[in-house]
Amino acid sequence: MGYDTIQIHLDALLKEQLSTYSHTNMVDESAVVSAALRQYLESDQPTSSELAAGYKEMATINRAIAADFAATEDHDERRIV
Repeated sequence: MGYDTIQIHLDALLKEQLSTYSHTNMVDESAVVSAALRQYLESDQPTSSELAAGYKEMATINRAIAADFAATEDHDERRIV
């Protein structure tokens, strides 16, 4: 398996934690970042279809909220003008 090089930006605290962990456990920083990224990507993240289903389920209530807000906003604008 080949490797590609990427550049990442870490805040100072996270960089220090990575350095400390790598030094303490005698492991390369790249190995830690790769393992953490792999774990994150393989974790139980919702898929696009699951997110879409959630949006569809919420559509009716979102329309009702938007209609209520629009009516209130329209009423307020009439009082200002």
